[in-house]
Amino acid sequence: MERLETQTCNGDSTSFEKEMLALLGEQIFLTDSVFARLLMGVEIYDASGILRCLNERARLMYGVELDAVINKVNLFKSPYVDEALLARIQSGDDIVLEFEYDFDRMNKEYFHTSNKNTIIYEVKIVPITNKQGTIVGHILLTNDVTSTKEAEYRTEESKKNLEMAMEATNMSSWVYDVYKMEFGILHGNSVFKSGMSLEQLLPMLHPQDCAPLRELFSRLINKEVLQGQLTVRVFNDQEGGFRHYESRMRLSTEHFGKLQIVGTLLDVTEKLRMAKKTQDLLVKRELAMKVNDIVHWDFNVQMQTFEAYNDPVNDYASDKLVSLEEYLNVIPLKYTDTQFANYGIQKGHPAIRYAEVLLSYAEAENELNGPTQGAINAVKQITDRAGVTIPASATTDKDAFRTYLLAERGRELYCEGQRRQDLIRHGVYISLAKARGNNAKDYQVLFPIPQNVVTEAGGIIDQNEGYTK
Repeated sequence: MERLETQTCNGDSTSFEKEMLALLGEQIFLTDSVFARLLMGVEIYDASGILRCLNERARLMYGVELDAVINKVNLFKSPYVDEALLARIQSGDDIVLEFEYDFDRMNKEYFHTSNKNTIIYEVKIVPITNKQGTIVGHILLTNDVTSTKEAEYRTEESKKNLEMAMEATNMSSWVYDVYKMEFGILHGNSVFKSGMSLEQLLPMLHPQDCAPLRELFSRLINKEVLQGQLTVRVFNDQEGGFRHYESRMRLSTEHFGKLQIVGTLLDVTEKLRMAKKTQDLLVKRELAMKVNDIVHWDFNVQMQTFEAYNDPVNDYASDKLVSLEEYLNVIPLKYTDTQFANYGIQKGHPAIRYAEVLLSYAEAENELNGPTQGAINAVKQITDRAGVTIPASATTDKDAFRTYLLAERGRELYCEGQRRQDLIRHGVYISLAKARGNNAKDYQVLFPIPQNVVTEAGGIIDQNEGYTK
């Protein structure tokens, strides 16, 4: 530690000392009456660099007792003051520094402190001069800005992370100064340009979007809402049409004396176009399934629910989910293993049953010879098992028996994958579909040939009539 020593000056040293002491006394007075109340450290050094006074804020920051440093610590001997910095201090420069202040180093090389941690230290060195302009001392304004700098660092890191996320999604951000009535760009390439007013922006928007944007701005400015979201259409000169932008915005009052609306802008044009294409495909799919009497469903294993299309189980409402239990209540259980009934797991499905053989024989016999006793007896084996009788009207002639056999096949072979082909074979598939209100076409007795087959055939195979090639 450097202690205060007597300094000899040229000229009237007594008057100089008095003037210096008077100036220092004024500074000490200011320190006690004003600077003591400020949230900063204040230190006063004489022309030799000896510490003469420091306020409570500085004492706590350094972790020292006054009698351990007053008239003992020398600014010029600080480990952080090298020759270049010393020359600037003694020449009277105003100096502002920011660096890490290591208390362990201070304990070893400068003064004793109870503090152990390193802080981020901010200091301003101001010279004290007399009326003749001679430097008679220095004032140090100091502060521990560790928490502020750490917060700034975290803020900057968060800002960088946010900017990375915005760049990944091609999102931009903007700010609108309510008092200046103009936009500014915070990040990215925005259709809102810096210096643009709201009135300059509105002609770029779709006419239907101008009023909603004005209304949202007005509600934000009047603090009726604190945030909002709006999708606006902005005209694109290159494309000659409108692009859709989703904007989320909020009212910002963080900056004293400023009222701002801060927002983001994301081009969602392709997203909306894709959604429209998807919706159009869904509509076409539902129409195709309705025309062809096809039911399509997706089963969510986790939720145990069905999402079905063109399905009477959910009243033909594709947005109405159906539980597994509801489906099990309507599907036939003729081949369901009762051990696994809760899961709808089926046993091996027969390729052909004896009942189908009997019905097929009766149908063929009827087409050749009419309702012979052999044909009737074949069907009777099925009806006797079911406990029903064959109506007498069903066996009067070939047409009556044919109609009866088609109906009986529908009852006996229900949900066995036979009905469509039975109806086509009897020539009533399209007519019955039309009777149910479906817009069925004659060519739909055939399915379309897969397009990849038609393409790979190189013109050898033509698409079935009625379907787009």
